[in-house]
Amino acid sequence: MKNPNRNRLVMFALIIGGLLIAGISGVIYGVEPIPPLFIVGAVIAFGGITFGVATVRCPYCHKLLHLKGLTRDSHCPNCGKKLE
Repeated sequence: MKNPNRNRLVMFALIIGGLLIAGISGVIYGVEPIPPLFIVGAVIAFGGITFGVATVRCPYCHKLLHLKGLTRDSHCPNCGKKLE
């Protein structure tokens, strides 16, 4: 998965999916005590952030690209090469 734009979409899907799981479990089971499904959702969301930091990088200079927004970067802001 060298395409940073695709990796950014996967990152957002993991974060949103994890937050949905955590939120739905909070609504269904309440928040006192913390339900295990809430923790699973939070871990998935945190894993999405970690995945993004590790993979949303320029395939040429390996520097981190912008994580926020759904912008489709066409060129790396660091080295200027065209992204896939």
